[in-house]
Amino acid sequence: KLIICERNSSIANIPLFIKVLFYFSCLISDSIVANSKSEASILKKRFFNQKKVYAIWNGYDIQKMLTNKVIESNNFQKKLLVIGRIAFQKNGYNLLKSLKLFYEINGWLPEITWAGRLDSNDKRSKIMKKKMDILLSENPILNSKFKLIGEVTDINELYKTSDALIHVSRYEGFANAICESMIYGCLIICSRVC
Repeated sequence: KLIICERNSSIANIPLFIKVLFYFSCLISDSIVANSKSEASILKKRFFNQKKVYAIWNGYDIQKMLTNKVIESNNFQKKLLVIGRIAFQKNGYNLLKSLKLFYEINGWLPEITWAGRLDSNDKRSKIMKKKMDILLSENPILNSKFKLIGEVTDINELYKTSDALIHVSRYEGFANAICESMIYGCLIICSRVC
């Protein structure tokens, strides 16, 4: 049996050769697995896929993770968390533009911590990061509330000290950060793609 797995999104902007290879693989496969319902719906729209597409979400050992469960708190600290690569698909520039607009309307900003490495292999990601840097340098208040901390090995502490995870990807499967946030009881604000 040949099983094809789409862990990201078939609407991602990838090279044509890879797309053709993926479509051909889907044609000859026995089953196609996506890790989100939205991606499974997209894949089912192709007539040759309709009866062989399944959504199987990311797997976690929840009992093991819950030994580090976040302590519940009623204190709203105005702290948001972003977890993921600094990449074009993660939509960082539009997040910053939204926060700037939020500040102009409301007169305050939450603190935002972004944990993740720069996706340095992708030209669009580098351009987006440069635009983020320019926007931050032109807006001191936004810059003072936004912190990039790089890769982090233990994210449990970040969930404990944040009010919500914000995940505004342009395209993506069912993100690990969203799954982890749900397990740890951290509120989630996300785009519809997941």
